[in-house]
Amino acid sequence: DEFRRDQLTEASTRDFGKIELKKKFEAFKSTGESPAIMFLDIDNFKTINDTYGREAGDFTLSQISGAFFAHCRSSDTLIRWENDDFAAIFDGMKKNACWNYAQKLIESISAKEIHFKDKSFHVTISIGFSYFKEDDKTFEQAVERARKALIDAKSAGKNRARTE
Repeated sequence: DEFRRDQLTEASTRDFGKIELKKKFEAFKSTGESPAIMFLDIDNFKTINDTYGREAGDFTLSQISGAFFAHCRSSDTLIRWENDDFAAIFDGMKKNACWNYAQKLIESISAKEIHFKDKSFHVTISIGFSYFKEDDKTFEQAVERARKALIDAKSAGKNRARTE
């Protein structure tokens, strides 16, 4: 279903992801239990497209989503947010678990050699995490904090994670 799944990465689409985030936010308002919200971005992705071509970039996106699926629970949701940005929702994940998860994913991806046609290269990712807060009016506020944490990770040198 094209509304639900991004064909290239098998991740949820942004539209479907927003519906899921809204549901999680509504549940949070009654239970006080926030999922971890993650933003992930491929470092220097434009360079991959410019150096090896767009097909290599697309292949890299599918490899990154594959690494995510290899390191997640069936209850976790990966969302292709835009271009090389992904978001994810992790029910019941506490802050210390976010850190451990992020380190495993970062190490797994940076160690992975990507083979595309006659080219081989490595990529790194940066990650930001956030949670819903009591005074949030919409799920977008937590999304913005996760994006800001991601930007902080990038400006701190990339290939790392930050929590809000």
